[in-house]
Amino acid sequence: MYRCASTISLNGKVLAMMGLLLQQGKYPSAPELAEAYGELGEAEVRVREVAASLRGFLASLEAELHATLADRRATEAALRRADRAMRLASTQRRPGIDFFSTAKLAAYKGSCFMLLGRPARAQEHCQEALAMLSPAAHTRAFVELDLATTFAQQSEVERACELARATLTRLGPDERTPRLVRRAQDFRRSLDRNGSARTVRDFDEEFRVAFGFGR
Repeated sequence: MYRCASTISLNGKVLAMMGLLLQQGKYPSAPELAEAYGELGEAEVRVREVAASLRGFLASLEAELHATLADRRATEAALRRADRAMRLASTQRRPGIDFFSTAKLAAYKGSCFMLLGRPARAQEHCQEALAMLSPAAHTRAFVELDLATTFAQQSEVERACELARATLTRLGPDERTPRLVRRAQDFRRSLDRNGSARTVRDFDEEFRVAFGFGR
């Protein structure tokens, strides 16, 4: 039993590291992602030994990796597993121990569908996540930038810039982590096809220094 749990923990760390690489902008190659999926498969065999919320997190992370590869079917399958795990987790939650929540799952769903280029679906999940997250939650900024990106995908440039501006303006210097700055830069890239618009030029001018736009 202990060996089984230890193996799961190790596999979870492998996947978490893959997710961290994605968050840092160090996109793994397809073979590297496939290897991570293999690790997850090993973990799935021993899934009964793992807390339901951790299973939800691992499945959400897998979904985001699939979405990065534009694999819609695999993404949706992983999200369905995350849903099942979190339904079970709601009956087993351990306050102060279980870090993954339904609000964070909704945030992952929004990110996944944004990456897949399905903005309407992503918007539903982003709005759901924002409704559940605490006003002080650091995750909110990432969800809002995902939501802003979906507006850009729909060519609603002014709406996209307005939301992103509100998000970035309220962040203090200590909240501008490298990961958050990279996410802001990802949002800016979603505006590239409208880069000559006055709204985008104003946005660049306002945040160029703090977030490195145009570098």
